[in-house]
Amino acid sequence: MILRKWIACTLILVLLFSGGFSGEAKAENHAAFHDVTSTFWAAEAIHEMAKIGVINGYEGNLFKPNDPVTREEFAALLAKTFNLDQPASSPTFSDVAASRWSYAAIESAKDYFPGYSVGSGAPYFDPKAEATREDVASALVRTLGYIDDQQHESILHAFRDAADITPQLRADVALAARKGLVSGYENGTFRPKATVTRAETAAILYRAVYGPIPDSTSDSALKRPSYSGITDFSQAVGWYGTVSQSADPNRVIEGVSSVSLSTDSEHTTTAARVQNLALDLSEAQNLMLRLHVEDISRLSKIEVRLSSTSNMAAYLGHAHTRWQLVQGWNEIIIPMDKFAPSGNETFENIMTTLQVSVTQRGDLPVTVVFDALYRDHGGRGKVMIQFDDGWESVYTKAYPMMKEKGLVGNIGIVSNLVGNPNYAKLDQLKEMYADGWDIFNHTANHPRLTSLTEELAEVELSSAKAFLMRNRFTRAADYMAYPYGDFNDSIVDIAGKYSRFARTITPDFEVDSPINPYRMKAIELVNDIDPAVYQEAIRSAADHGTTVIFFLHRIEEAGDDSIILHTDDFQAFLDYLDSSRDEVDVVSISEWYKTIEN
Repeated sequence: MILRKWIACTLILVLLFSGGFSGEAKAENHAAFHDVTSTFWAAEAIHEMAKIGVINGYEGNLFKPNDPVTREEFAALLAKTFNLDQPASSPTFSDVAASRWSYAAIESAKDYFPGYSVGSGAPYFDPKAEATREDVASALVRTLGYIDDQQHESILHAFRDAADITPQLRADVALAARKGLVSGYENGTFRPKATVTRAETAAILYRAVYGPIPDSTSDSALKRPSYSGITDFSQAVGWYGTVSQSADPNRVIEGVSSVSLSTDSEHTTTAARVQNLALDLSEAQNLMLRLHVEDISRLSKIEVRLSSTSNMAAYLGHAHTRWQLVQGWNEIIIPMDKFAPSGNETFENIMTTLQVSVTQRGDLPVTVVFDALYRDHGGRGKVMIQFDDGWESVYTKAYPMMKEKGLVGNIGIVSNLVGNPNYAKLDQLKEMYADGWDIFNHTANHPRLTSLTEELAEVELSSAKAFLMRNRFTRAADYMAYPYGDFNDSIVDIAGKYSRFARTITPDFEVDSPINPYRMKAIELVNDIDPAVYQEAIRSAADHGTTVIFFLHRIEEAGDDSIILHTDDFQAFLDYLDSSRDEVDVVSISEWYKTIEN
């Protein structure tokens, strides 16, 4: 892209970062820069940032990737990339007049990319000085609202020249490195005082806007906290069907082995038992079961039974259906009052025998691995309220209703629908965000992701994330919800590149931290919902220390669409939730992040 700027009636060509901050600027699109080959290390970043009009080039369709970037050029890039608003004020810096081409950009970026102070005089910016790598790293994390975190400075130990980083910028550089915005060189240095080149700048901005989450793992269990264990199933034996001990490290979290149950045509239900126990569960509040489902489409249910006799002539049992489970790891909380008796069994007796079983769906054999059973999971219950799609009624109705009670929510936007009729406008989203609401990724166009090629599915997630980043909705930009709850293993892998957590529509609770972070469970609030649904869910979160995510869509006075929750019903939900706040915390996504990080 070539940027032309008229000055004193003479057409001269200037570097390309100033475009968009001069009313006289004009640009032309070019497919590629002649001096950026397809194999150049930053080619993709340069091409993509030019395509969205952030960076430009020189006459002759040159980019000059190794040229340095000045401080005013970087300020222009920062303001243009992240849509920074220019404050209405007189010039801040003594060396940046209002007539200077970069004035608007420097004023817009001054809170994130500041100048220098000299005694009691006016600060100066030094616009023609070359921007350094530490300058750029610091400005980015400040622009994106990332919070200084001293514990992350240990990441700087990877750089041999970390001591050269300006002390006031160390926390910022560490955060930039942790977020994957900047990295070091092959020789182990960071070169904080080195000039940043045009190619490096394009790459850093590209990573900030489009980049994958660093070190994301889409299908592995997060590290688990300590619980009071009953069994790790290493002593479980087969009762009927195919039962074996598994030492696969991807299927064992507690102990040295788990028990694997597989059904077949002869045994559509398979069971294993742990015997010779001596469990006094008379005062227990709940049991927590950890299991791994190999293929959810083949599963009908799993069941847990407890008995005070070895032959289990009488028992207490609980079944969890496939509709409450997800593929991969699950941790399910079973309140003791959910166990139904068969015969005259009661928890007043000492339980000696535990049985777990798996039932396949139809004629489809299935394997489920049971890792551990615990008792009395507890803690402070949490509630998250998430609105999918970004309907305008969330702003006009839900937002003021929740604000009246001091509650914050979360809104998942479809980025290409923002500002369309019936959808929230950008200014409305900014107001909600400033008031503590979080905004998360619900794709660019709301497709069924499994109907797309993997390439198009990735574009859906990356471009929606880019919208969030460019508008500095960063607090929950790494959280997403699958449209229609539609996903498969390939989509989960893609979600793992652009988010830390992804939500399904599987109705159940989460145990923090979620063991299966890209298949998080949630409960939908639908039209004419029975209040008992959310009342029981909130009560359960309070009693057992779980997190319940409620998701909904539109709040309207009337309407028959299933995604509409009537205003009166929403008010009843808020009233009940408000009455429970002594026992549960209502949190935004970013507030929830802090609780699981701690």
